[in-house]
Amino acid sequence: MSRSARSDSGNGFPLDLAGGDWTSLAAAGDERDLETWAARGLIAVPGAAEVLARFPGKPARLAEAAARFVAGDAARAEEILAGLAGAEAARLRSWMVRPVIDVLAFLPAQKRAPHGLALADSSDPRFRLWTVSCRPGSRIANRPFATLGELIPRGVKPDLIVVEMVEWHMLPVDLDRAPCPVVGFTADYDLHIQAVHEWLERFDLLLVTDTTEWRDVKKLVEAPVVTFPKVFGVRDDLPPLPDRERDTDVFFSGSVFHPYHPDKVRLIQELLARNDLSVEFVDGFLSDEAYLDKLTGAKTSFSFIRHPGAMPTRALEALAMGCAVAVQEGSSLLLYLGESEGLRPYPPGPGRLAQALAALARDPERERRARRGAARVRQLFGMRRVAGELFRAVAMLAALLPGRTRRPRRVAVPRRTVLAQGWLPSGADHETLKRLAREHVRRLPERVAAGEGARATAEVVREMVLEHASVARRVGPRRWGRRFVADWIALQGRLVDAEPDNLVHRFNFVRLAFHYGRLAEIARARRVAE
Repeated sequence: MSRSARSDSGNGFPLDLAGGDWTSLAAAGDERDLETWAARGLIAVPGAAEVLARFPGKPARLAEAAARFVAGDAARAEEILAGLAGAEAARLRSWMVRPVIDVLAFLPAQKRAPHGLALADSSDPRFRLWTVSCRPGSRIANRPFATLGELIPRGVKPDLIVVEMVEWHMLPVDLDRAPCPVVGFTADYDLHIQAVHEWLERFDLLLVTDTTEWRDVKKLVEAPVVTFPKVFGVRDDLPPLPDRERDTDVFFSGSVFHPYHPDKVRLIQELLARNDLSVEFVDGFLSDEAYLDKLTGAKTSFSFIRHPGAMPTRALEALAMGCAVAVQEGSSLLLYLGESEGLRPYPPGPGRLAQALAALARDPERERRARRGAARVRQLFGMRRVAGELFRAVAMLAALLPGRTRRPRRVAVPRRTVLAQGWLPSGADHETLKRLAREHVRRLPERVAAGEGARATAEVVREMVLEHASVARRVGPRRWGRRFVADWIALQGRLVDAEPDNLVHRFNFVRLAFHYGRLAEIARARRVAE
């Protein structure tokens, strides 16, 4: 039995939230097993509900009802559950029959792919989204250190709190006391672990897209962690595929020459070394129009991401524009599309990607398969469909939750997670980040009085130095006030004096001094480092 299947499933739902790696079960499970199809139904694999209908017994009916609801057939799902007794059937049905589900939603403010979950309320009107963002004109304006009482509109009682990309948002400081299930999706937890770890503990359920992420996040929290790949999508208004010659064999764009992704550089070198492939790549990001134009002129593209099984947004976009695409082995996209739709997996190892792309570019069936794949991606991964399926799946998961699981061990405060680029709080919103740093300073006395003195002081130093470093990047170091950073270096040095065995204080002092200090400060940092 799979680790995601339920050992005591007798008459209950056939999957266990404590297992949660439903992507692996859906991909590698036995086609004859109920659990395999239950997992596929909950992650919105097309046709899963129809297969589940062939299995006998109450667990199969529960799984079929959940799958049909996720797929958008609420009437049939309710009909199935109406004939079933038991607590799980009642909980599942209670979410299905609600005419309105109010969701306090921390989502990217823009209603566009690949992060367009704010379209859920237009996809499925039962979900009424109260979207929280720092972007001007948002339905609910977020701000540093906000509480739930300050964010939830008067008269609104949310049924759910949903956060897309936990690491991108400033969350309410009292999130652990939310009156409803709190569900979050995370993907860049590893990049922002110092800032996000204590927030992950405040969720009742966390979603990730693949097995490698599931293994990581499972170690960080006590709450259930579930794999759900369909979080990202493509524009619903993509232009039709043009009838044009595709002159480029391989096109790729994005962060190519970034020190965090040395493997990408090696892959590009392998491709450029081949004489039988014409390769074009862009180190950076193009406008939507230029990007789509490049894709429609290329025969193939590829995806390479640090979590190989995660949902590759660039592969979705390329395939939607008629490019055949190579993805890493184990990619969750392979649950929804295959080689007949122009999608080919490649294994790790030198030269393997280049071999896969060369084979795709020479395939006489490539054009036909890729056009079929484009139609399929636009159908399955249109942003409105993805948004509706995800929120309906979250409702089903909330019904299956065993109870409150939030057990935060530490006080959580909002922290800056980027220096100059990124999504927090809404792109290049420098004013909000400046307010965040100032709010840390303003709250320092009360945090010291509450016994958080050293930690609170270290966080203030961090926020202020990041803010000044961000300003220096924008206006230039000559206009940057040296005296400000000197004060913060000195304060960090006093923390080292007060707690000499605290490695966090020591590391932060060394880093600050080496980056921004003068000779005397650097000399002390060398002694501290030794």
